[in-house]
Amino acid sequence: MKTVTSALRSLLRFLFATAAVDRDLAEAVPSVAGWRLSVLPSAASADVLPALLDGCDRTTAVGGRDFAVLLLMARLGLRAKEVAALRLEYVDWRNGEVVVHGKGGRIDRLPLPMDVGAALADYLQRGRRPSRHREIFLRTCGPDAPMARQSVVMVPRCASRRLPGAGRWRVAGRGRPTTAPPQRGHVGDLYEGRHDRAGFGRARLAGDKRPMNRMREAAERYLAIHRSMGYKLKVEGRLLGQFIDFLEQRGTSCLTVKAALEWATLPADADAQWWAARLTVVRGFARFLATLDEHTEIPPTDLLPRSGRDRSTPYLYSAGEITALIRAAKALACPLRAATFEAFIGLMSTTGMRTGEMMGLDREHVDLTGGVVLVEGTKFGKSRLVPLHVTTTERLRRYQRRRDELCRRPSTSGFFVSGAGTRLNHTNTSKTFNRLLRAAAIKVPAGVAKPRLYDLRHSFAVTTLANWYAQGSDVAHLLPALSTYLGHISPATTYWYLHACPQLMTAAAQRLDDSWKEPS
Repeated sequence: MKTVTSALRSLLRFLFATAAVDRDLAEAVPSVAGWRLSVLPSAASADVLPALLDGCDRTTAVGGRDFAVLLLMARLGLRAKEVAALRLEYVDWRNGEVVVHGKGGRIDRLPLPMDVGAALADYLQRGRRPSRHREIFLRTCGPDAPMARQSVVMVPRCASRRLPGAGRWRVAGRGRPTTAPPQRGHVGDLYEGRHDRAGFGRARLAGDKRPMNRMREAAERYLAIHRSMGYKLKVEGRLLGQFIDFLEQRGTSCLTVKAALEWATLPADADAQWWAARLTVVRGFARFLATLDEHTEIPPTDLLPRSGRDRSTPYLYSAGEITALIRAAKALACPLRAATFEAFIGLMSTTGMRTGEMMGLDREHVDLTGGVVLVEGTKFGKSRLVPLHVTTTERLRRYQRRRDELCRRPSTSGFFVSGAGTRLNHTNTSKTFNRLLRAAAIKVPAGVAKPRLYDLRHSFAVTTLANWYAQGSDVAHLLPALSTYLGHISPATTYWYLHACPQLMTAAAQRLDDSWKEPS
């Protein structure tokens, strides 16, 4: 899909450059959502590997080669590129080792299991044809050439196809970028306060071509196209509907830079980053709309630009403040709401999960027997498993009993439910949390950011890092574990907490200073 959209974009730019079309339509082609490790990795079961190996006819050159390739992948976990790069001189037969040239120029010496060595020796003696190339694995037909990476990838795939009823076996369980699944659209984004019924928007627009209805229809198409490419656009869809309402209230039938800027800078006391985010939503839609309406103005990219350097500093809750919030939650008038927010705040403060991840938890995602939570399809389409402490598991088990006692027939499969038995949403959760802040008497000094529910996640990360520094642990070695636990793309994202918290920066500087001191 990415190749198709890229080629279409190039064609449209060429047509515009050669004056075949009167406007640049390339901006109307959306990108395709696709992220590395967007799903939990799958692996072959214990009984699949012997079946794959038995399917190789070792009396032939192809079968002997494929048998050795499968063993290298399964026993040593080598990537397809690493298998293709193996050379004759990389195998140390005397010491039983093999040299692997991996990613980033890394070179490793791995032990060579006896069965893998035997398979390699058998292929070299009986299956590999004479060649001037030093690579171990060669093509069995056609020109004399080493196997390419893609050819190695096809070995387990072809082997899996020979199994009756077997699906595709992933090469060594490696994660690769995949196209995100299409996301279901919501007409209610553009028609706020109305029921989300299938086909509602089209029925309303049929035969009605007033300017604002045409713009709503274009916005609906814009969101549908991008969602079909794997983007969720939940917030963007809601903001776009609000922007069209804004234009309609002012009687403006055309998207202009002036109107976009006026709407984006609401409310007047909001953060500049929020203004930039709102304008970014309008800018994306304007690029799409400009291909349909020549009167559309596209806001310049340097108008309210977003800057990662302006990321707001989070409010860091102390242990006493978190305890006060939980006590305030227990004191809520509605028993079900009280139980929900007591457990919600407790789980978020002890795991650092995102607010949206917490709200999206279904009952089947929370395994209290195994003490683990499955976070599925979250930011960047990723999924992960979050282990729980035994005390956290017991608290959740207690909430589960209380929830089922107070709400015997919930209207949702969500693990956390509101006082009405529905799934929590950002609106009612934020309002309730603001009440809890006041009840817990958490006062913010001048110049400090206002506390948010999301800051419980930041507090968990900073507290974990601070404890590691206090214990003298190797933070650089442990950071990837914290990054994985939090669901970050890479440890580099987690490093942001070092400069976001002065205490952590001081601890890191002290650790560096101690490492430079020479022993007395």
